[in-house]
Amino acid sequence: MNWIKQAKPFSMFQDAISPNPWYLILYITSHCNQRCNMCFNWKMLNTLKREEEWSLEEIEKLARQLPNLYQLTLTGGEPTLRKDLADVVQIFYKFSHVRRVTIATNAYYPDRIEQLINRVMSTCPDIHLSINMSLDGIGKKHDKIRGLEGSFDRLIETYKLVQNLKKKYSGLHSATASVLTVSNQDDILELLDFIDQHMDITTHGLMLARGDIPTEEGSGATDERFIKVLRRHREMARRKGGMLNNAIADTYTQARIDTLTTKRMKDPCLAGKKLIIIDERANVHPCEILQVLAEEGKTDAPELDNFSFGNLKEVDYDLKQLLSSPRGKAIQKFIKDERCWCTFECAQINNFVLNPEAYMRTIRTLVSAPQ
Repeated sequence: MNWIKQAKPFSMFQDAISPNPWYLILYITSHCNQRCNMCFNWKMLNTLKREEEWSLEEIEKLARQLPNLYQLTLTGGEPTLRKDLADVVQIFYKFSHVRRVTIATNAYYPDRIEQLINRVMSTCPDIHLSINMSLDGIGKKHDKIRGLEGSFDRLIETYKLVQNLKKKYSGLHSATASVLTVSNQDDILELLDFIDQHMDITTHGLMLARGDIPTEEGSGATDERFIKVLRRHREMARRKGGMLNNAIADTYTQARIDTLTTKRMKDPCLAGKKLIIIDERANVHPCEILQVLAEEGKTDAPELDNFSFGNLKEVDYDLKQLLSSPRGKAIQKFIKDERCWCTFECAQINNFVLNPEAYMRTIRTLVSAPQ
């Protein structure tokens, strides 16, 4: 949880009460070199020509719509396949004054990531840049899940590279993450042990496969198995964390578990308000889940169709127009009325950080912790 170390309470409070989104997940490309068995975005992969993807001019229009953006996550596809990825970060740094940028990567291209880091850190001196690497197994197991031989070795090379560059750049951070699926559920504890011994277990994230999964083996493990793994991870990470960080992480993990067991968001969901998703074609969504639920007939609002706020290209990139439209207000009300719940970790951490009651729970965890 790198955001804990980077948090500035007063600034976060100002952002929390602002009507503007503070967390943007932007799908910057549809191109990807891997074929992961649990990819919920598999239908979009490699469907766009390069000239159909976000141009830097379009990105600037979007960035100007998001003043004081706190968190930007660039994903895809594989974002490092864009040669101008550093330019994208620089645009948001200049026009949105973004403070935290996460690159969600399969870490297959260490040279590209090294160039990205050097360019961004030398031109955006106040930024916190996090390289988040997806790790789903050890050795050939990871390669099989990712559908590309050599992926594990490339990831380890990239991880070591980033760790070395962190000595040079204080604002550079690294993280790893695993998606729990049918294909790796029997090996996940072994993977956690590997990360504990060779990487940093305190900056490793766990997710449950979700959405429209292309393969049976890539589907999510049971909720019970996921909860067991979450608890095991916390036991391992707690040994290496300080009291405050442990209290925050313990409280957040329990919120995730409570959401799973009650089938209700522990912290009020702010997706569509403080968190927004914009895909490769410039469609604006509140999250990555509702569209799939609607397609599967699992929502009670057929009038909201796919839960898209609309397309930015059709309104000259006026994001506020889409979010404040009658349709936008209806989507936000649907979420506020708790007519859905999910395990989407980005939404959950956004909700946790911006919920004052979560801070009270954290204080209680801290006070009750063994001294």
